[in-house]
Amino acid sequence: MRSAESIGTKSSMRAACSLAVLFLTAHSGIAFAESAEPSVEDGTLYVSQFPTATTGDLAPGANIIGDGQALSIGEAVAFAIQHNLDVEVERYGPMIANADRDGAWGAYDPTLSVDARYDVQKSPNTTLLNSASSNRDRIQGGGVGIDQLIPYLGASVGLRFDGSSRATRQGFALLDDQHDSSLFLTATVPLARNLIWNEAWTNVKVSHLTSRSANDGFRAAVMDVVRDTVNAYWDLVAARDQVRVAQKSTETARALLDQTKTQYEVGVVSRVEVVEAEAGVADREFGLIRAANVYRNAQDALINAVLGSQLTALSELQFSPTEDPAAYESRTIDVAAAVAEAFRQRPELAQADREI
Repeated sequence: MRSAESIGTKSSMRAACSLAVLFLTAHSGIAFAESAEPSVEDGTLYVSQFPTATTGDLAPGANIIGDGQALSIGEAVAFAIQHNLDVEVERYGPMIANADRDGAWGAYDPTLSVDARYDVQKSPNTTLLNSASSNRDRIQGGGVGIDQLIPYLGASVGLRFDGSSRATRQGFALLDDQHDSSLFLTATVPLARNLIWNEAWTNVKVSHLTSRSANDGFRAAVMDVVRDTVNAYWDLVAARDQVRVAQKSTETARALLDQTKTQYEVGVVSRVEVVEAEAGVADREFGLIRAANVYRNAQDALINAVLGSQLTALSELQFSPTEDPAAYESRTIDVAAAVAEAFRQRPELAQADREI
C-alpha cells in the first residue's frame, strides 16, 4: 500500500507542472501575437504614401460628362434617317422598281405604223402606129395602222387603213386615175401557248412584286436605322449615369480611406484595414476608368448614328441626352400577340414571301 505522504508529494508535483505549462503557453501566445503583426519594414503590408490623383478622369470632380448639345430621341432619329447613307441608297430602290413596273406595262401600249408608196412603171409601146411613145403607170399611196396587245389574255387586235391611186398613160392617151382603199380589222387569240401567262403579262406581275419588295426594303432600312439610333441613345444615357455612379463611389472610397488613415494614426485600427481601404479606392478608380471609356464609346456611337455622312475627321461634338428614363411608363407585353403582329408587319418576312 502507498502511503498518504507519497500521494501528496505526487499531487504537488503535478500541480507545479500544470502551472509551468500554462505559463509557457501564455508566454508563447503573446510572442506569436507580436510576431504575427508585420512591421512597416518587412514590406508585407504597407500604407501607401501616394496622394490622390488630381488630373485626368481620376481627379476629384473631373468633368468627364461635360456639357454637350442637347438632343432628344426624336431629333436623334430624324437626323439619323436624314444623314444615313444606307437609307439614302434604299430610297432609290422603290423609284427604280416603279420605273421597271411602268416599263413592263409598256408592252401593252398601242403601236402605230405608217407607210407610203410611190411606184412608176414604164413599158415600150408595141403598136406600129405609136411606136415612138411608151406606156407609163404611176402608183402612189400608203397606209396607217394601229395594233394593241390585250392584257392578261394574250390576245391582240389591229386596225389598218390602206389607200392608193393609179394613173395610166398609153401613148398619147391619158386615162383617168384609179383609186383603191381598204380597211382591215384583225383580232388574234392564242388557244394554248401564251393564252394567259404570256411573257408580257408575266413581266408585269413580276415587276409589281419587285416594286412592293423594294418598298419593303426601304422600310426595313429605315426601321434598322431607327432601332440602332434608339439603342445608341439609351446606351449613352446608361453610360452617363454609370459614370456618375462610379465617380460617387470613388469619392466615397477615398473618404473612407482618409477616415481609416486617421483612425490608424490614433491607434484605433490596424494597418490591415488601411490597406483594405486603399485596395477599395484602387478598385473604384479602375471602375471609373472603365465607365469613362464606355461613355466615350457610347458618345462616338450616337454621333456616328446621328451625323452619318456629315462626319469629318475634325468633327468635335458631344451630345447631352434630354430624355429621362424614369419618365417612361413600363408596359406589359403580350408575347404571343407581339410575335403574331411581327409576322404580319415585318418587311423582311414580306420580302421573303414575295421572293418565293
